[in-house]
Amino acid sequence: MRLTSLASWLLILAAAAALTGCGGAPAEPASPSGDSAGAIDWMDDYDSAVARARQEGRPLMVDVGAEYCSACKRLDETVFSRTDVTAAAQAFVPVRVDGEARRDLVADFQVTGYPTVVFLAPGGDELGRVRGAVPYRIMLDEMARAAPSAP
Repeated sequence: MRLTSLASWLLILAAAAALTGCGGAPAEPASPSGDSAGAIDWMDDYDSAVARARQEGRPLMVDVGAEYCSACKRLDETVFSRTDVTAAAQAFVPVRVDGEARRDLVADFQVTGYPTVVFLAPGGDELGRVRGAVPYRIMLDEMARAAPSAP
């Protein structure tokens, strides 16, 4: 009886990890059109990125993660390295936030796991979000919803 309860808890923990990104199923590998030639030019200061977004009238793409997060690294390798994703990212002011260092932003954005990419209007309203190491098609769809002018 105890073994069954333990197995049930392990399944619940595995499902929760998959939903939040870290430890989940691997993202779809980059296709031939996804090379690393065009990397996203991430800002690393959130407050400066907010000011820039307001000044330029562009939405923000806030990538909240952590150095230890394997799903964050997988998202970099399989999604953010693709030329079609980097082209779409030009419609945004992209900023990376270390969730462990900026717990205030994690709370403000209600981040429940890494990676979480939050799309914000220049005024701060949330336009959408992506949780986990998703396939590139999902990221491109969410980017297009947040910034219809994105390629």
